[in-house]
Amino acid sequence: MEGLRAYAAGIVFLFHSALIMQEEQHAAGPVLAWMLHSQYGVDIFFILSGYLIAGIASKPGFRLGTYLTHRALRIYPAFLGTLLLCLLGLFVLRGEHVSLERIIGNVFFLNGAFGLGVQAINGVTWSLFFEFSFYIAFPLLYRHFGLARTMLIAAVLIALLGHLDTRFVRFMFFFAGVWLRLRDSSRPWASERVAIAFYLVVTTATI
Repeated sequence: MEGLRAYAAGIVFLFHSALIMQEEQHAAGPVLAWMLHSQYGVDIFFILSGYLIAGIASKPGFRLGTYLTHRALRIYPAFLGTLLLCLLGLFVLRGEHVSLERIIGNVFFLNGAFGLGVQAINGVTWSLFFEFSFYIAFPLLYRHFGLARTMLIAAVLIALLGHLDTRFVRFMFFFAGVWLRLRDSSRPWASERVAIAFYLVVTTATI
């Protein structure tokens, strides 16, 4: 998982570097075009989150309150630190005053709830809305309905959300990770290593 996180972080870095180069330096060319299509890193993070959370939620002693507290403590300190830095940067560099309503919306990751119109303070935090929505929804569904019905409910919800905004379809990557973790390993299927290798080759080539 750590190796996949490094790969994902690397191509996310490529993507954002390419955006800066394109916007500030008006650069162009095949290498930059390749970098601008390297958005698969976020999807890998979503798959890994699904894999990790499925393992946690399926343990016999799972407690929702303790689990959500751990998730918040893992994410919020760094998130709030970067949010403060971005607010300071907007004020110092641009003279921009950010409204309290916008700050509150960003604290609860609503800038990632596309369609609500909450303007991002730190643009890359949109994915945290996806993460926390999954953190809350999956354990509740799984503990009440089991794996098969949870996957069916998720498919219906993702399809409905996809009609609101196609970017919500990316929730499916969490459930790909869930399936990898909780699938019946007694049934013949390609190993995780084969699947991972195939995914990396295909996505890196198609970037």
